[in-house]
Amino acid sequence: KDFRKRSLQSKTISFFTKINIISKWFYGRPKSRSKDYLSMNKPIAITCGDPTGIGPEITTKAWLALKDELTIILFSSFNFMKKNFPDIPMFKINKIGDANKIMQKGLPIFDVPFSTFPKIGELNVNLAAETIKSIKLATNSCIEGETTAICTNPINKFSLMSGTNFNFTGHTDYLKHLTG
Repeated sequence: KDFRKRSLQSKTISFFTKINIISKWFYGRPKSRSKDYLSMNKPIAITCGDPTGIGPEITTKAWLALKDELTIILFSSFNFMKKNFPDIPMFKINKIGDANKIMQKGLPIFDVPFSTFPKIGELNVNLAAETIKSIKLATNSCIEGETTAICTNPINKFSLMSGTNFNFTGHTDYLKHLTG
C-alpha cells in the first residue's frame, strides 16, 4: 500500500509537471508572440490511460488544482469516472469547444464508453480497445485543431498487447504512428 501511495505521488508530480509545461508554453506566452491567439484558449486533451491504474485519480487532482488556470478535457468513460469519483463535479460533453464553458464548474469528459466496468487496481485487458480509442480521439482532436496539446495518462502496455494487437512500445511510438 505504501508503494502504491509513493508511486501515485511520483506519477502525480510527473503528470502535473507535464500539465504545467504545456500550460506555460501554450497559455503563458505573450499574445504578441502567438500566431493563433484563439488556440491558447483551446483545451488540453487528456487520455484515459489505463482505467484501472492511477490515471483517473491523477486527472481529478489535476482538475482540482488547475480548474481556474486552464482548460482540460478527459477522453474517458463518463459513467466510470462519475461512479469512482462521486465528489468531483463532471460534465459529459459532445463538443470539445464546450469544455471552456464548464471547466470551472466540473471536469469536462468526452465520453468513451467502456465495454465492461473496471475496478481500479485490478488488471482488465478487456479495456484495451477503449484505452486505444481514447488516445486516437485525443490525438485527432489535436490534429484537427480542437485541442492545443495532449497529455497522456499512464498506460499498461501488457494490458494493451494482451487485449488487442497493440504492437507499439508505448505512447511515443503509437503517437508517431497516428500522426504519420
